[in-house]
Amino acid sequence: MSKACALVCIAALCLESAAISGSPGENSDSAEKDKTQYLVTGRPDKSGFPLSITRLTACTIPGPPATRIVVPSEAYPDESRRAREAGQVIMRFVFDRDWCVRKATIIQPSRFYQLDDASLKWAMTLKFDASKTKQFEDGQPAITFPINFALTSPRDEPTATTDAPQVVVHIEPHSDPRHPLRIGEEFYPDEAKRRHEEGDVTVLATIRADGTVEHLVVQSSSGFPLLDQAALNAIRKSRFLPATDDGIPVRATVPISVTWRLTR
Repeated sequence: MSKACALVCIAALCLESAAISGSPGENSDSAEKDKTQYLVTGRPDKSGFPLSITRLTACTIPGPPATRIVVPSEAYPDESRRAREAGQVIMRFVFDRDWCVRKATIIQPSRFYQLDDASLKWAMTLKFDASKTKQFEDGQPAITFPINFALTSPRDEPTATTDAPQVVVHIEPHSDPRHPLRIGEEFYPDEAKRRHEEGDVTVLATIRADGTVEHLVVQSSSGFPLLDQAALNAIRKSRFLPATDDGIPVRATVPISVTWRLTR
């Protein structure tokens, strides 16, 4: 008789949440002044808001690809800073053979047009070595990446002093032993057992400062809908120890990997 087991791993590898903060500066949407062409599509549910951007011509970003994604503070739109707009944008990047972003799609928008628009424009300046990714779209490497737009100045008008480097001890959210994930033999989908389905699921989870789950999206599928859904259900029903910045609980996004295996 077959036995089922599941493993879970919470990690933040190259898909770490990028926090943007600082005083007003030049926008990062000063795109390359060349003949690069782009196709922008809008959200069907919100007129005027962007959903994705696709580069139609060859990549002209010079130099080798980066090994770590760093979002500059200049990517925070001046108008958004003045309006005190803050929020998170989660995007999916698809890379070409030169490791330039060929297409960027917003899978979780903020509530603000400027932040969504700035995120897509910045994405098209990215050249990143995504060779270790397990995600693919249309046969090309892909990753999911969250950007947190947050102002550090309490004033209505951010000042230049907020651009000073800040040292913050950040700890990612992790499982609360008092509320373990509902995985293992008793939670393995019966139909998946009968079909001998196995696989690894990676879920991008946004955890609130109180440890509850705010948002989930499958980052890397097992290839089987039943296993993907079981992983989502397990994470959604769990509670976590929240991320902290210098000991203060904060909202954060982290990838959680669940492995479903049948043992005989």
